[in-house]
Amino acid sequence: MEKHTKLQLTSASWMDERKKRLTASNFGLVYKRNPKIPVTPLVNSLLYSTFKGNKATRFGLKEERVTIQEYVQQKAKQKVKLKVESMGLVVDEEVQFLGASPDGKVIDQHNNE
Repeated sequence: MEKHTKLQLTSASWMDERKKRLTASNFGLVYKRNPKIPVTPLVNSLLYSTFKGNKATRFGLKEERVTIQEYVQQKAKQKVKLKVESMGLVVDEEVQFLGASPDGKVIDQHNNE
């Protein structure tokens, strides 16, 4: 699934698959939910949200590539050779309702890990 959702916000499958899962982005809402308040509005917002981003997420998307490049350059100065691969939605193999969309996967080019 991760490979099919690398385009993230521009990928329909990324959006569809995220709706089926508790993700790193929405975990706090679920964890901090007041048990005295009905759960239906929260479930509806998780399943049917039309969130298209906000100022913070647009900034993050805009700066993500530059930040990753700076990270790789800083590590190169420390004689650490690595690359960062794009990621899609990563789903826990054992608990498949859990997922996250990391900014990237760091690969140590000395060890290929």
